[in-house]
Amino acid sequence: MHRLRLFIDALASLTPDIHIAHVAPASAAEVPAAELARRQVAFWGREVGVSVIRRGPTAGGFRGHYLDGLADAGRQRSFRPFADPGPVGEVAALLASLRPDVVLAHRLPAVMALRRSGSTPRRLFFDLDDVEHMVQWRQATTRPFRPGKTLELLKVPATLAEERRAARFARLTFVCSEEDEGYLGRWVVQGRVTCVPNVLPMPDRPPGVTAEPTLGFIGAMHHPPNVEAVERLTRRILPLVRREVAEARLLVAGTGSEKLRASTCPAWRCWASCRRWPAFTRARGWPARRWSTAAAPV
Repeated sequence: MHRLRLFIDALASLTPDIHIAHVAPASAAEVPAAELARRQVAFWGREVGVSVIRRGPTAGGFRGHYLDGLADAGRQRSFRPFADPGPVGEVAALLASLRPDVVLAHRLPAVMALRRSGSTPRRLFFDLDDVEHMVQWRQATTRPFRPGKTLELLKVPATLAEERRAARFARLTFVCSEEDEGYLGRWVVQGRVTCVPNVLPMPDRPPGVTAEPTLGFIGAMHHPPNVEAVERLTRRILPLVRREVAEARLLVAGTGSEKLRASTCPAWRCWASCRRWPAFTRARGWPARRWSTAAAPV
Protein backbone atom coordinates (compact mmCIF):
# COMPACT_ATOMS: atom_id res chain seq x y z
CA MET A 1 0.00 0.00 0.00
CA HIS A 2 3.01 2.32 0.22
CA ARG A 3 2.92 3.01 -3.50
CA LEU A 4 -0.81 3.63 -3.55
CA ARG A 5 -0.43 6.08 -0.68
CA LEU A 6 1.87 8.19 -2.86
CA PHE A 7 -0.93 8.66 -5.36
CA ILE A 8 -3.62 9.21 -2.73
CA ASP A 9 -1.49 11.94 -1.15
CA ALA A 10 -0.93 13.52 -4.57
CA LEU A 11 -4.68 13.54 -5.29
CA ALA A 12 -5.36 14.98 -1.84
CA SER A 13 -3.16 17.98 -2.71
CA LEU A 14 -5.62 18.75 -5.51
CA THR A 15 -8.96 17.97 -3.91
CA PRO A 16 -10.38 16.72 -0.58
CA ASP A 17 -13.04 14.71 -2.43
CA ILE A 18 -11.46 11.29 -2.92
CA HIS A 19 -13.34 8.03 -3.40
CA ILE A 20 -11.59 4.64 -3.37
CA ALA A 21 -13.10 1.51 -4.88
CA HIS A 22 -11.51 -1.72 -3.69
CA VAL A 23 -11.91 -4.93 -5.68
CA ALA A 24 -12.30 -7.65 -3.06
CA PRO A 25 -12.53 -11.45 -3.32
CA ALA A 26 -16.07 -12.71 -3.65
CA SER A 27 -15.59 -14.74 -0.45
CA ALA A 28 -14.45 -11.74 1.63
CA ALA A 29 -16.56 -11.08 4.72
CA GLU A 30 -19.12 -8.30 4.47
CA VAL A 31 -18.13 -5.23 6.50
CA PRO A 32 -20.80 -2.67 7.52
CA ALA A 33 -20.45 0.56 5.58
CA ALA A 34 -19.83 2.70 8.66
CA GLU A 35 -17.10 0.39 9.95
CA LEU A 36 -15.48 0.20 6.52
CA ALA A 37 -15.43 3.98 6.26
CA ARG A 38 -13.91 4.26 9.76
CA ARG A 39 -11.14 1.82 8.87
CA GLN A 40 -10.34 3.63 5.63
CA VAL A 41 -10.12 7.02 7.33
CA ALA A 42 -7.86 5.54 10.01
CA PHE A 43 -5.64 3.86 7.42
CA TRP A 44 -5.26 6.76 4.98
CA GLY A 45 -5.27 9.49 7.61
CA ARG A 46 -7.87 11.53 5.73
CA GLU A 47 -11.57 11.48 4.84
CA VAL A 48 -12.24 9.26 1.82
CA GLY A 49 -15.29 7.68 0.30
CA VAL A 50 -15.10 3.95 -0.18
CA SER A 51 -16.83 1.26 -2.23
CA VAL A 52 -16.24 -2.47 -2.45
CA ILE A 53 -16.57 -4.28 -5.77
CA ARG A 54 -16.67 -8.08 -5.70
CA ARG A 55 -14.43 -10.04 -8.02
CA GLY A 56 -15.95 -12.43 -10.49
CA PRO A 57 -15.32 -16.19 -10.53
CA THR A 58 -12.11 -17.83 -11.70
CA ALA A 59 -12.08 -20.57 -14.29
CA GLY A 60 -11.07 -24.04 -13.20
CA GLY A 61 -9.77 -27.13 -14.92
CA PHE A 62 -7.08 -27.52 -17.53
CA ARG A 63 -8.77 -25.23 -20.03
CA GLY A 64 -9.40 -22.47 -17.52
CA HIS A 65 -5.88 -22.63 -16.12
CA TYR A 66 -3.86 -22.99 -19.30
CA LEU A 67 -5.87 -22.43 -22.51
CA ASP A 68 -8.24 -19.56 -21.76
CA GLY A 69 -6.56 -16.23 -22.26
CA LEU A 70 -4.23 -17.18 -25.09
CA ALA A 71 -5.98 -14.62 -27.31
CA ASP A 72 -7.73 -12.44 -24.71
CA ALA A 73 -5.92 -11.52 -21.48
CA GLY A 74 -9.29 -10.84 -19.86
CA ARG A 75 -9.93 -14.58 -19.85
CA GLN A 76 -6.65 -15.45 -18.12
CA ARG A 77 -7.05 -16.96 -14.69
CA SER A 78 -5.38 -14.08 -12.84
CA PHE A 79 -7.29 -11.34 -14.70
CA ARG A 80 -10.68 -12.92 -15.33
CA PRO A 81 -12.16 -12.05 -11.89
CA PHE A 82 -11.71 -8.35 -12.75
CA ALA A 83 -12.87 -8.53 -16.39
CA ASP A 84 -15.97 -10.57 -15.53
CA PRO A 85 -19.34 -8.93 -16.33
CA GLY A 86 -20.15 -8.68 -12.60
CA PRO A 87 -17.35 -6.32 -11.49
CA VAL A 88 -17.38 -4.57 -14.88
CA GLY A 89 -21.05 -3.68 -14.37
CA GLU A 90 -20.35 -2.42 -10.84
CA VAL A 91 -17.54 -0.21 -12.14
CA ALA A 92 -19.84 1.27 -14.78
CA ALA A 93 -22.54 2.01 -12.20
CA LEU A 94 -20.04 3.58 -9.78
CA LEU A 95 -18.56 5.89 -12.41
CA ALA A 96 -22.03 6.91 -13.56
CA SER A 97 -22.99 7.90 -10.02
CA LEU A 98 -19.73 9.64 -9.03
CA ARG A 99 -18.86 11.30 -12.36
CA PRO A 100 -15.23 11.87 -11.24
CA ASP A 101 -12.97 14.45 -12.83
CA VAL A 102 -9.88 12.27 -12.34
CA VAL A 103 -9.58 8.48 -12.12
CA LEU A 104 -6.44 6.68 -11.02
CA ALA A 105 -6.48 3.00 -12.00
CA HIS A 106 -4.01 1.01 -9.92
CA ARG A 107 -2.61 -2.02 -11.78
CA LEU A 108 -3.70 -3.59 -15.05
CA PRO A 109 -6.83 -5.42 -13.77
CA ALA A 110 -8.40 -2.08 -12.81
CA VAL A 111 -8.04 -0.72 -16.35
CA MET A 112 -9.35 -3.98 -17.76
CA ALA A 113 -12.57 -3.48 -15.81
CA LEU A 114 -12.73 0.21 -16.80
CA ARG A 115 -12.27 -0.43 -20.51
CA ARG A 116 -14.90 -3.15 -20.55
CA SER A 117 -17.38 -0.99 -18.62
CA GLY A 118 -17.94 1.27 -21.61
CA SER A 119 -17.13 4.32 -19.46
CA THR A 120 -14.57 6.90 -20.55
CA PRO A 121 -13.30 8.95 -17.59
CA ARG A 122 -12.46 12.59 -18.28
CA ARG A 123 -8.91 12.13 -17.05
CA LEU A 124 -7.62 8.61 -16.55
CA PHE A 125 -4.19 7.91 -15.11
CA PHE A 126 -2.93 4.34 -15.11
CA ASP A 127 -0.45 2.99 -12.56
CA LEU A 128 0.83 -0.16 -14.22
CA ASP A 129 3.50 -0.55 -11.50
CA ASP A 130 4.91 -3.93 -12.60
CA VAL A 131 4.99 -4.69 -16.33
CA GLU A 132 2.69 -7.70 -16.30
CA HIS A 133 3.82 -9.39 -19.49
CA MET A 134 7.42 -9.29 -18.24
CA VAL A 135 6.29 -10.81 -14.94
CA GLN A 136 4.64 -13.65 -16.89
CA TRP A 137 7.79 -14.11 -18.97
CA ARG A 138 10.04 -14.34 -15.90
CA GLN A 139 7.74 -16.79 -14.13
CA ALA A 140 7.50 -19.01 -17.21
CA THR A 141 11.23 -19.06 -17.95
CA THR A 142 12.66 -19.59 -14.46
CA ARG A 143 13.14 -22.85 -12.61
CA PRO A 144 11.54 -25.19 -11.80
CA PHE A 145 10.45 -25.93 -15.37
CA ARG A 146 7.11 -27.65 -15.90
CA PRO A 147 5.19 -28.53 -19.10
CA GLY A 148 2.44 -26.11 -18.14
CA LYS A 149 4.87 -23.19 -18.19
CA THR A 150 5.10 -23.44 -21.98
CA LEU A 151 1.38 -22.71 -22.21
CA GLU A 152 1.77 -19.86 -19.74
CA LEU A 153 4.46 -18.40 -21.98
CA LEU A 154 2.00 -18.36 -24.88
CA LYS A 155 -0.18 -15.90 -22.93
CA VAL A 156 2.49 -13.19 -22.94
CA PRO A 157 1.47 -11.63 -26.31
CA ALA A 158 -2.16 -11.28 -25.16
CA THR A 159 -1.05 -9.59 -21.93
CA LEU A 160 1.25 -7.25 -23.85
CA ALA A 161 -1.61 -6.31 -26.16
CA GLU A 162 -3.84 -5.63 -23.13
CA GLU A 163 -1.17 -3.39 -21.60
CA ARG A 164 -0.84 -1.47 -24.86
CA ARG A 165 -4.61 -0.91 -25.06
CA ALA A 166 -4.72 0.13 -21.39
CA ALA A 167 -1.87 2.63 -21.83
CA ARG A 168 -3.52 4.15 -24.89
CA PHE A 169 -6.80 4.37 -22.99
CA ALA A 170 -5.14 6.46 -20.28
CA ARG A 171 -3.78 9.99 -20.43
CA LEU A 172 -0.54 8.90 -18.73
CA THR A 173 0.87 5.58 -17.50
CA PHE A 174 3.10 5.22 -14.43
CA VAL A 175 5.71 2.50 -13.87
CA CYS A 176 8.08 1.94 -10.96
CA SER A 177 11.49 2.03 -12.68
CA GLU A 178 13.31 4.04 -15.31
CA GLU A 179 14.15 0.80 -17.11
CA ASP A 180 10.44 -0.01 -17.49
CA GLU A 181 9.76 3.58 -18.56
CA GLY A 182 12.32 3.34 -21.34
CA TYR A 183 11.11 -0.07 -22.48
CA LEU A 184 7.41 0.82 -22.55
CA GLY A 185 8.10 4.23 -24.04
CA ARG A 186 9.89 2.63 -26.98
CA TRP A 187 7.84 -0.50 -27.63
CA VAL A 188 4.40 -0.17 -26.05
CA VAL A 189 3.12 3.41 -25.95
CA GLN A 190 5.47 6.17 -27.04
CA GLY A 191 5.77 9.33 -24.98
CA ARG A 192 2.99 8.61 -22.47
CA VAL A 193 4.87 6.69 -19.78
CA THR A 194 6.66 8.12 -16.76
CA CYS A 195 8.48 6.65 -13.79
CA VAL A 196 7.17 6.98 -10.23
CA PRO A 197 9.62 5.00 -8.05
CA ASN A 198 8.50 3.01 -5.04
CA VAL A 199 9.66 5.09 -2.09
CA LEU A 200 9.00 5.41 1.61
CA PRO A 201 8.86 8.63 3.64
CA MET A 202 12.07 9.33 5.55
CA PRO A 203 11.93 10.47 9.18
CA ASP A 204 12.96 14.03 9.97
CA ARG A 205 15.61 12.67 12.32
CA PRO A 206 17.15 9.37 11.22
CA PRO A 207 17.36 6.70 13.92
CA GLY A 208 20.73 5.95 15.42
CA VAL A 209 22.82 2.97 14.39
CA THR A 210 21.78 -0.12 16.31
CA ALA A 211 24.16 -1.92 18.62
CA GLU A 212 23.50 -5.27 16.92
CA PRO A 213 25.81 -6.04 13.96
CA THR A 214 22.92 -7.23 11.79
CA LEU A 215 22.11 -6.68 8.13
CA GLY A 216 18.68 -7.35 6.68
CA PHE A 217 17.55 -8.25 3.18
CA ILE A 218 13.85 -8.22 2.24
CA GLY A 219 12.87 -9.47 -1.20
CA ALA A 220 10.55 -11.89 -2.96
CA MET A 221 12.64 -14.92 -3.90
CA HIS A 222 10.59 -15.77 -6.97
CA HIS A 223 12.44 -12.80 -8.53
CA PRO A 224 15.79 -14.23 -9.77
CA PRO A 225 17.86 -11.04 -9.20
CA ASN A 226 16.93 -11.17 -5.51
CA VAL A 227 18.15 -14.77 -5.25
CA GLU A 228 21.40 -13.82 -6.97
CA ALA A 229 21.84 -10.89 -4.60
CA VAL A 230 21.40 -13.09 -1.53
CA GLU A 231 23.87 -15.65 -2.83
CA ARG A 232 26.42 -12.92 -3.54
CA LEU A 233 25.91 -11.42 -0.07
CA THR A 234 26.30 -14.73 1.74
CA ARG A 235 29.18 -16.20 -0.25
CA ARG A 236 31.31 -13.19 -1.14
CA ILE A 237 30.43 -10.15 0.93
CA LEU A 238 29.40 -11.39 4.37
CA PRO A 239 32.61 -13.43 4.90
CA LEU A 240 34.62 -10.24 4.27
CA VAL A 241 32.46 -8.35 6.77
CA ARG A 242 32.93 -11.08 9.36
CA ARG A 243 36.73 -10.78 9.12
CA GLU A 244 36.30 -7.33 10.68
CA VAL A 245 33.16 -7.99 12.76
CA ALA A 246 33.14 -11.65 13.75
CA GLU A 247 29.59 -11.60 15.16
CA ALA A 248 28.01 -9.97 12.08
CA ARG A 249 25.02 -11.77 10.61
CA LEU A 250 22.55 -11.42 7.76
CA LEU A 251 18.80 -11.95 8.08
CA VAL A 252 16.85 -12.67 4.86
CA ALA A 253 13.07 -12.44 4.61
CA GLY A 254 10.52 -12.59 1.82
CA THR A 255 8.29 -14.97 -0.07
CA GLY A 256 10.22 -18.15 -0.84
CA SER A 257 13.23 -17.27 1.32
CA GLU A 258 12.77 -20.42 3.40
CA LYS A 259 13.48 -22.47 0.25
CA LEU A 260 16.87 -20.94 -0.49
CA ARG A 261 19.75 -23.35 -0.72
CA ALA A 262 21.98 -23.65 2.33
CA SER A 263 24.96 -21.33 2.13
CA THR A 264 28.56 -22.07 3.08
CA CYS A 265 28.44 -19.01 5.32
CA PRO A 266 27.07 -19.87 8.80
CA ALA A 267 26.12 -16.30 9.67
CA TRP A 268 22.86 -15.95 7.80
CA ARG A 269 19.33 -17.09 8.36
CA CYS A 270 16.19 -16.76 6.28
CA TRP A 271 12.56 -16.29 7.21
CA ALA A 272 9.42 -16.33 5.07
CA SER A 273 8.03 -13.32 6.90
CA CYS A 274 9.84 -10.56 8.75
CA ARG A 275 7.01 -10.56 11.31
CA ARG A 276 8.38 -13.84 12.65
CA TRP A 277 11.68 -12.28 13.67
CA PRO A 278 11.75 -9.18 15.92
CA ALA A 279 15.43 -8.61 15.15
CA PHE A 280 14.45 -7.24 11.75
CA THR A 281 13.34 -4.07 13.47
CA ARG A 282 16.86 -3.70 14.87
CA ALA A 283 18.83 -4.43 11.69
CA ARG A 284 21.70 -2.05 11.00
CA GLY A 285 21.22 -1.87 7.21
CA TRP A 286 18.98 -3.07 4.38
CA PRO A 287 20.69 -4.04 1.12
CA ALA A 288 17.40 -4.15 -0.79
CA ARG A 289 13.67 -3.78 -0.45
CA ARG A 290 10.92 -4.92 -2.77
CA TRP A 291 7.36 -3.96 -1.94
CA SER A 292 4.18 -5.00 -3.67
CA THR A 293 0.46 -4.61 -3.26
CA ALA A 294 -2.47 -6.64 -4.50
CA ALA A 295 -5.13 -3.96 -4.14
CA ALA A 296 -6.83 -2.75 -7.33
CA PRO A 297 -8.83 0.38 -6.54
CA VAL A 298 -10.29 2.36 -9.40
